[in-house]
Amino acid sequence: MRALLNLDMKFVGALPASENHVCLQKCHFAYLFAAPQKIMLQMNSHLGTLKAIKSGCLAMKAGVKKHAILLTQPIKKRDLHRDLHGFTLFETLVAIIIIGVLAAIASPSWLSQINKQRLNAAKNEAFQAIRTAQHNAKLNHIDWQISFREVDGLVQWVTYPDGTIPGNSPWRSLDPNVRIDKETTLYFDQANKIYRLRFDYLGRVSGQLGRITFSSKTDSKTKRCVIVSTLLGAMREGEEHASPRDNKYCY
Repeated sequence: MRALLNLDMKFVGALPASENHVCLQKCHFAYLFAAPQKIMLQMNSHLGTLKAIKSGCLAMKAGVKKHAILLTQPIKKRDLHRDLHGFTLFETLVAIIIIGVLAAIASPSWLSQINKQRLNAAKNEAFQAIRTAQHNAKLNHIDWQISFREVDGLVQWVTYPDGTIPGNSPWRSLDPNVRIDKETTLYFDQANKIYRLRFDYLGRVSGQLGRITFSSKTDSKTKRCVIVSTLLGAMREGEEHASPRDNKYCY
């Protein structure tokens, strides 16, 4: 047993002073009152703790040294030069080509949608204007008229009592991209260059029935129309179709 204790005392020398003293006391006590196996277990426990602490310190020291090297490492001139100058000419050309292709694909459908919105707005305004003329005829118990014309590329309309054509101030203009289409069948006044529709004091159509048709200046196939279909003043709205009806595509 004494030989084993002397062998293990070599490991105690590696401990700090305070822990060395405590460990010696424990070893002496174990030598007197405990079995040799218990002494060996205590020695191995202390040595394992010291080894773990020493490994942690070495790892921490290595990590600090690594970070210090990264912080003090100089920035490469090539990377700095690239950051300052942004994209290359090739990358810029590729981006422009992609944007051009996407614009070419989306542009026709986008323009078609814009034309439809403009024509719908013109159709709705014309429908309400015709309704207003009919209402004024019944309200005032006199014939009332609505007229359409094109002046300087603008479609204009006005409502007024029958018999006098107002001056330029009351005329209201539609969207400048809208025109009066050739499918329009309202009565055309050659002297005044206007299309007109007249209602009597009962709100019935006085004279010729017909339709006012609008199309886009950039797309003649897209059409919108307001149709006065009966002498009682019944009206309906229409749009273009693939096949004609009575030689008219808008119905």
